[in-house]
Amino acid sequence: EIVGYTLEELQPISGKTFTTLCHPEDLLLAGKKIQAHLRGHEESYSCELRMRHKAGHWVWILDSGHVTQRDDNGMPLIVMGACQDITARRRTEEAFRQESERFMELARVSNTGVWEWDKTTDTLWCSPEYFSMLGLDPKDYVQEGSITLHNAWIDLLHPDDIDPARKGFADYLAAEPLHMYETEFRMRHANGNWVWIWSRGNILRDASGKSTNKMLGTHIDVTSLKEALAQLRESQQRMQRISDN
Repeated sequence: EIVGYTLEELQPISGKTFTTLCHPEDLLLAGKKIQAHLRGHEESYSCELRMRHKAGHWVWILDSGHVTQRDDNGMPLIVMGACQDITARRRTEEAFRQESERFMELARVSNTGVWEWDKTTDTLWCSPEYFSMLGLDPKDYVQEGSITLHNAWIDLLHPDDIDPARKGFADYLAAEPLHMYETEFRMRHANGNWVWIWSRGNILRDASGKSTNKMLGTHIDVTSLKEALAQLRESQQRMQRISDN
């Protein structure tokens, strides 16, 4: 019924029935996994694969089984198993994967550094752009647990911005407000220059609206904007002096 047939329509049912309905790309993987179990290399058999529905489309199946009886030589005699329709789950996973790829591509083309902080472990996940806008190599931070709030943020802050930035972040976390966290500070570039960063973020909440231990945010390089504003102010001041004179 999962693939739109009755048992009578598929008679006589044999191993060929499975190979006929299974997607060609998945058949080889399923064969390797079930043979590994039959030979005793794996405790059980489990494989996600596609089977063609009677209507012509593909249905995702979780196929699993276990040898329930072997002969004196260890050869399998009886295998029992089950097939479960997981099409809805796979579609959800695929939609999430596409959305994630779209999100990461947006971060790349906009040169936006994305970060997620886990309060429990005090670790950061950062997109490659988070480091590249500072001239740093993301590969230097790939080890699990190696990215922390200190080595990827505080240690890179301008000395004059460390205390205000830390206090602002701590105050935001303590208040757990609904509005967005937003601040500006300078971070050290690999070439020794200082990069102005516009940082925004928000505490992630569960389905009930309760705060979690994670916070998601972005870093945007606004150095050119800061420089343009400084030049504008200088120009305005120069014009004002000329006007006063």
